[in-house]
Amino acid sequence: MGWLLMLIYNAICMVLFRVFKIPVTKITLSTAILGGIFIIGSLLSLMNYNHPYSPYSREYFQTTPVIPSVNGRVISVDVTPNTPLKAGDVLFKIDPVPFQNKVDSLRAQLKLLTIDLERAKELVRKKVGKQRDVDIMTAKVDDVQAKLDDTHYNLEKTVVKAESDGFITQLFIHPGLYVVSTPLRPSMIFVQSSSFTYVAWFRQNSLLRLKTGNDAEIAFDAIPGVIFSARVIGHIPVMAEGELQA
Repeated sequence: MGWLLMLIYNAICMVLFRVFKIPVTKITLSTAILGGIFIIGSLLSLMNYNHPYSPYSREYFQTTPVIPSVNGRVISVDVTPNTPLKAGDVLFKIDPVPFQNKVDSLRAQLKLLTIDLERAKELVRKKVGKQRDVDIMTAKVDDVQAKLDDTHYNLEKTVVKAESDGFITQLFIHPGLYVVSTPLRPSMIFVQSSSFTYVAWFRQNSLLRLKTGNDAEIAFDAIPGVIFSARVIGHIPVMAEGELQA
């Protein structure tokens, strides 16, 4: 913008010197130069104060490593990298057979323990049994029921789904691979669509008029002639180098 204003001012000065036949002397040249410095400097100061502008910006976004809640062998991968996803879309599936077998086993145990509990209660009602036996059977039923609930939860987690809108950037698994619920070994990297933020650096005089909630406009060199609307979600008066991490 500064170079453009200087070129316009030079063109105006050349036209004035030729049209009005102003002699080129030290006084006229000094006046033109000083006038240009004052006019262009004033325009740039007013523009920076009333319309904050920054050519230095960077895009930041949050990435989430996708780690399964259970261990198992992958039977299908249902996503393609860099393809938009909605919350609830299936990312990949783990073999559910071992977990289903565990559920069936616990259901059988729970059924048998429930029958034994009813028998113990019946004996107590007939005054030929002990209340302690009823308490023990009740505790066993509750314990197996809790294990069954945990196994049901693990069975549901064999289908790994997207927790929010976004897309996958790095895919590390394929059918047949064994995955584990270890934080150091993610299965893929997920980028949330709502996490994209543009951070810009402004001069101090521009920050005087910059407020949270102000409307903003963003232009990209790769998309000339297109202006994108945005909104200021926050600002800080000063930031040390390297303080912002992503």
